[in-house]
Amino acid sequence: MATLSNTQVCLQMEEGFPTDGSTDDKLKFLIQYAILAPSVRNSQPWNFRVEDGVIRLHLDRSRARRTTDPELRELIISCGAALQHLCVAARRFGFNLEVETLPEGKPSLLAIVRLDGKKKATEDETIMFYAIHKWLNVPQPFRAKKKVPDALLDELSRMANTDNTWLHVARESAGRDTIAGLIAEGDLAQKKGEEERKQQAAAAPAPIKRRKQDKRSILQIDVAEGAGHIASYIQSFFKRPVGESKIIARSKKSLTDSEAVLVILGTHENSPASWLAAGQTLAAILLRGLAVGVRASFLNQPVQLPELRNKLIEDLDLPGYPQVLLHLGYPESAQNARSASPDQVREEFI
Repeated sequence: MATLSNTQVCLQMEEGFPTDGSTDDKLKFLIQYAILAPSVRNSQPWNFRVEDGVIRLHLDRSRARRTTDPELRELIISCGAALQHLCVAARRFGFNLEVETLPEGKPSLLAIVRLDGKKKATEDETIMFYAIHKWLNVPQPFRAKKKVPDALLDELSRMANTDNTWLHVARESAGRDTIAGLIAEGDLAQKKGEEERKQQAAAAPAPIKRRKQDKRSILQIDVAEGAGHIASYIQSFFKRPVGESKIIARSKKSLTDSEAVLVILGTHENSPASWLAAGQTLAAILLRGLAVGVRASFLNQPVQLPELRNKLIEDLDLPGYPQVLLHLGYPESAQNARSASPDQVREEFI
């Protein structure tokens, strides 16, 4: 059976728009594009509910990764990306959206969305819409000799530099070396923490079945059981064996050898509202890059570990809180690209 091209898939989906349908029908159609957004480890932590002409976006807390995301920060960023996809799709079909974020009183309710009149998409918005279907699952490295244009990086910076978010582009070698070193540190720290956790779990006695009222929250489990393994490794930072130093050096070199560029997406505040905004900005700059063939890999180890996150802020004199760390570049080959289909979601991005 022949594989449909990205363009064919996109056109087939567009043809299904319920022009004569109800408002609920139109909103449900648009959600097809929202769920194509990237999510942390493909967790898809969103729950869209449509009723009486309103979309309610809820966070699915059960998708949390306890050791690296105790505050649910990455899950909320993922939901922000889905919200941005929803807005892009709405504009493509001629609608404006009214979006109310973080309504009071319901922690899991992230946004309430309604159609708000008609508005024709701009050329840039149309380009971003079609980029939703251009995602490539590219395991190969970035091209060493093809540089991401400065003009594109400047455009991404303008898109990201808002009242809520900012983008730091590591253009100088010193900045790239700093980021690459912290990525390598974080990667090794997490691997060692995971190995230690597994060893302790294997040596521990069988757990005692708890009554329902005795169960602890996700956050409590994270702090008590998960963070300690990574923290114990970070505390021994200056006592690292020579072998580990070589591993970090090799990892660091692989990140700085190509023409791919390291960028940090951050926020001025560190709150659920800012995380949601970061997700929206993230999706926007990813789609803009995809439109011209620039792909991203996500290397968030330094952002996930408090000690390394603080060092990242201090060493680079960042204007706020780093939320997502991106490696942008052109893939070496597109031969392993997969075609998107309506029921597929993007691969992990954090």
